[in-house]
Amino acid sequence: MKNFRTVLFLILICSLALPRLIYASEPHWQDGRIAEVRTEHEGKVLYWIANTPVTKNNEVIYRISVHVKDKLYTASYKEAPTQAPPPKEWVKNHPVKVEVGGGAMLLQTPGGETLKLGGLRWKPAPTMRPIRSAEWGAQAPQHEAAPTPAESMVGFSKPAPAPESSAAASDKTENSAAGDAGQTSAVDESPGTVSVSSSPYLADIYVDGKLEGYTPAKLSLSPGKHSVRLEKQGYKAWTAEVTVAAGSQSTVDATLSVGKR
Repeated sequence: MKNFRTVLFLILICSLALPRLIYASEPHWQDGRIAEVRTEHEGKVLYWIANTPVTKNNEVIYRISVHVKDKLYTASYKEAPTQAPPPKEWVKNHPVKVEVGGGAMLLQTPGGETLKLGGLRWKPAPTMRPIRSAEWGAQAPQHEAAPTPAESMVGFSKPAPAPESSAAASDKTENSAAGDAGQTSAVDESPGTVSVSSSPYLADIYVDGKLEGYTPAKLSLSPGKHSVRLEKQGYKAWTAEVTVAAGSQSTVDATLSVGKR
């Protein structure tokens, strides 16, 4: 009788634990937005000379913050042959698939690979702006068909307009001719694309004082004048003023000088 109760107890424990093990083995992906991508260098003391440490900055650390629902998650990883630098498309507000749990964070790259980050921390944040299906573009989830983008985004072009029937085109022409000739057209406020690169690369990019990623990167900026500043440890800060026209494409190529920021 005692053995029978033991067997029943073990069966009950297994029935409760098995679903959790199955669930834990499958990633629970959520929608998130990139909040910040920072590049840091970790120094290692090689030896000392007259009480002065001689260090070597070979290890590159990537610290990534992701906005998910009403939380801001931050984790990091070291660059290695098995884990390359974060995709250049990951600028602020870029959509990303994320899984958090067990002190780690998994991020899905546009190429379908998975980056694993450790040292997970989080803090409350305002509710994340919902992600429209058009924002995913080529990074659409694998279980869904990739939608056609409805508007211009970094790394994607505007779709061609749907063809009009001949009758609709004729009516449109007549209505346009009959309209008020003195009426002014709406101002084009579509963003422009600015490609930012630097020598050396992996420099932090600040636009109007806000961190927007690291070089090389493509930024989507509103029309008008913007202040662009590049910073990298061990180099002097580089600044320039960029004028962006609606729907334009421009390039910023900076050469940083060695010295303090």
